[in-house]
Amino acid sequence: MQTKNVDLMSKTTRKNDPKSSKAPVKRVLGRSINERPTYIDSRSEIGYFEIDTVVGKKDSMDKRFNGLN
Repeated sequence: MQTKNVDLMSKTTRKNDPKSSKAPVKRVLGRSINERPTYIDSRSEIGYFEIDTVVGKKDSMDKRFNGLN
């Protein structure tokens, strides 16, 4: 006699525990742009620039850099 998962009572009634699948903890890396000094926003000194990094899908190696201000 062959049994299948449907024939087993524990296989059909068992549910996933929502508490066990927790989301990963997100860490804040670096400082916020709001914490930078105000003299940098005035752009009176030479040598400071901004760059935006855009990362595509996880499996894609396509990375693009937008604008040097």
